[in-house]
Amino acid sequence: MSRASKKAFVQQPANVTARGRLDDPTARLVGVISGDGKTVVVEGLVERDGKFWVPDLPLLARSNFLVLTATDAAGNQSRTNLVVLRSDDLIIIDPVPTDQLWKKAVTVTGRVSPPRHDVWVNGVQAVVEPDGTWRANGVNPGGGGTAVFSVTAIPRTSSVSSPPIASNKAGRSDELVSVQADLGTINMTLNAGQPACQVFRLRLSGTTGRQFILLASTNLTDWTPILTNVISGEVFEYEDQNVADFGCRFFRVSPLP
Repeated sequence: MSRASKKAFVQQPANVTARGRLDDPTARLVGVISGDGKTVVVEGLVERDGKFWVPDLPLLARSNFLVLTATDAAGNQSRTNLVVLRSDDLIIIDPVPTDQLWKKAVTVTGRVSPPRHDVWVNGVQAVVEPDGTWRANGVNPGGGGTAVFSVTAIPRTSSVSSPPIASNKAGRSDELVSVQADLGTINMTLNAGQPACQVFRLRLSGTTGRQFILLASTNLTDWTPILTNVISGEVFEYEDQNVADFGCRFFRVSPLP
C-alpha cells in the first residue's frame, strides 16, 4: 500500500468500528448488527496482513448484538458474537489531517460529553478542558496502511477506587494493584492510572444475578476477554497472579444485558 493511500476511519456519533485480525487475509468479512428489531449488514475490509475493519456499524438500541462472519475461498465460515452496549455519554474524535497520519506521533483532538471524563488515546492521556474539548499530544497512530486512534473515556465520578498499592522486596510499587468497584451499566476501566505488573485483585459489588465480561489490555487500546461470568452473590472477588506472564496490564469490566 502506498503512503498516499493511508487512511483513518472517522467514527460517527452512535456508530462503532469493529476491528481485529484474520489468519486468512483472503477471507471475506461481514458484520451483522441487530437491535430494536432492526438489522444492518456492513461489509468488512481486510488488509494484506490480516487486519480487518468493519466501519460505521450503527448502534440501533441500548443493547446491540453483533455477529462477525469470515468466509474463506472454499466457503468455510467462522463466526464471533459480541454484545455492544451504547452509552449515554458521547465522545467524538476530530479528523486528523491526512498528511499527519504517517508521523510517529501526532496530536488528536475532540470533545466528550459530559465533560467530567478522563480521556485516553492509544494509551496517551489527553488534557480535558471544562467545556469537554480534549487534546492528546504525542499519539502513535500505528503502522501499516491504516491509522488507528482508539479513545477511552472514563467518568471521573466512577465508583472505582484503588486502595494503597503494596510494595515488593525490590521496592517496586506495582506488585499488587487492588481495585474495588460497583458493577454499573457501562464499560469501566478499572486501573487506567496504574497498570498491574504482578498481581491484580478485584472486588466487584452489585453483581447479584448479573453477567459481565472481564477484559485485559497492555495498551488501553486492544482488549482481550479473560472471563465471562454470571454471579449469584452480591460480591465477586477475583485475583490474577499471571500478570507477569503478559506484561503490565489494564483491566476492564463490560456488563452484559
